[in-house]
Amino acid sequence: MNAAKLILVVPLLVLAACTAIQPQHHVRIADGIDLQLQAPGGDSTALQKIDATYREQRHALLMQVETHDGTLAMAGLTPTGTRLFSLSFDGENISSWQSPLFTAPFDGAYVLADYQLATLPVASLQRALPEAANLREETTANGERQRQLLDQHSTVVIEIRYRRDGSMQYCHRQRDYCLLITPLKAR
Repeated sequence: MNAAKLILVVPLLVLAACTAIQPQHHVRIADGIDLQLQAPGGDSTALQKIDATYREQRHALLMQVETHDGTLAMAGLTPTGTRLFSLSFDGENISSWQSPLFTAPFDGAYVLADYQLATLPVASLQRALPEAANLREETTANGERQRQLLDQHSTVVIEIRYRRDGSMQYCHRQRDYCLLITPLKAR
């Protein structure tokens, strides 16, 4: 797949405006389910390879995530290193930038919400979800952890599998996308 096509079709990691600062506390993560975004804590850095499948189309990108002094910063890059978007969140506001060549129908707040659902403790996430939503985590028969977000009808909306090799598979059933997220070591 050529870089131009990748830039046009990766729908998951898109921001609505080229540059924007907006107060953002809640993100609609599924029908009837809003997540109250959590203020970043601690200091960390992660580099990840993301293999995304959206409606049977496959895409690859890199994601750099850093938290420091109460701010979380994310940057999405093509496999060759071209920045597609970036955003920062200080617990109250999201500041975002998007390449003018990168167009798709989703806001960067979705990326941030997906990241928080996959990485934050279940107890704090459950408090950030409406009462009708249920986030549960269990260990599967093969010893891997699994998280599931269920809606008010007990239907699985999001499923996250944490693999023994350190990767995770994040699938959003309502929005028809899956991400295979593999941690990379920074050089």
